Amino acid sequence: MRRHLTNIFTSLLAVISAAVMPSCSGSDEPTPEPEPDATDRTILVYMVADNNLGSYYHVDDDNIAQMEAAARAGHLNGGNLVVYHDGASSAPELRVITPEQTIVIKSYSENESSLSVSRMQQVIEDVRTLFPATQRGLVMWSHGTGWLDDAASRTTASTYSFGQDDNSSAGRTTMKITTLAQALDGEDFDFIYFDCCLMASVEVAYQLRTAAKAIISSGTELPIEGMPYAVNIPAMFEQDLDLSKIAANTLDFYLGPTVQYKYCTISVVMTEPLQQLAQATADIMRTGATPPSNYVRVPYFRRSVPSYTWDMADYIRALPVDPRLLDAWNDAFGRTVVYAGATPQSYGLDMSRHTGLGCFIPSVTTDSQGIKSIRWYNHRDLDWHRDVTSLNPSYHID
Repeated sequence: MRRHLTNIFTSLLAVISAAVMPSCSGSDEPTPEPEPDATDRTILVYMVADNNLGSYYHVDDDNIAQMEAAARAGHLNGGNLVVYHDGASSAPELRVITPEQTIVIKSYSENESSLSVSRMQQVIEDVRTLFPATQRGLVMWSHGTGWLDDAASRTTASTYSFGQDDNSSAGRTTMKITTLAQALDGEDFDFIYFDCCLMASVEVAYQLRTAAKAIISSGTELPIEGMPYAVNIPAMFEQDLDLSKIAANTLDFYLGPTVQYKYCTISVVMTEPLQQLAQATADIMRTGATPPSNYVRVPYFRRSVPSYTWDMADYIRALPVDPRLLDAWNDAFGRTVVYAGATPQSYGLDMSRHTGLGCFIPSVTTDSQGIKSIRWYNHRDLDWHRDVTSLNPSYHID
């Protein structure tokens, strides 16, 4: 490891020496253009690819190749691009991608899942120590289902909130969103980009509100290509970080000619206003309002799978509540969701009413004895349920 780090520092020293060496040429030589200021930024791509994304589709290899090409083209702008890669046929390792080469700087045991709290925190601390920076970004790469993790609640899909690690000593492991929040609590990344499906829900964002200043994610399923690293790695290392541009790059990629399935929703959610959004939503929930009987929800899961996340703003704006409550809610929502984009369709779903953030809408039924039951699944475990949804007396059960 020391040899690898020495190579990095030697390369950096060579670059610095070349930059400060006085010119020996004549005075008629043109003055070179000044180099742009380097970014004091480290981006960690946490890639859990020990699943079919790596073993069958090999998307991890393609995405890493895009990162390396961006680095060779000079798009890191002096920043640090670090990848934790847990592949289908290799032990987990930490790599740094430089303009000259990709270097493995640490290997990790396969006896611990990449989706354990201790492993994730260890990797983040390793990166913080080896590549300190005033700005930090995190890309979470794997499978995803948002807040949903109960096997009984989605019988036709795997049971993960984030990630799927198929080759740890524990067998197949996944990570609940509450566990992910525990691993990332207080990290305060400048942004987290979820390169996986179904993570743009208010439940996920609220659970992770101490993990990052902003969250970029998709509320629906994404095609296998995921994020376009060829354009978004350069964007992530621009001097002035523009999160809406990063999200728009992803949408433009799926609107373009190079992909077969032109399906994408993408949002930028700021976490600081989430408390205001929670309060405004709680005020509405306390009224006991429920949607009109003719209201048609906007699902985020494809039509062949029962949806447990629907468009939040479309739902709230359909509730029969005091306009002043709705005005306060719209103000909070506008501060929270600063970018929302969508292709016209997403796996058979009409996205014309997409507003950027999903939520669970409880379904209240009555059994043969007249007793109410609510389909909560693991929603009861979430901070959003405790602070907001459970306050609606039409939904609450003692």
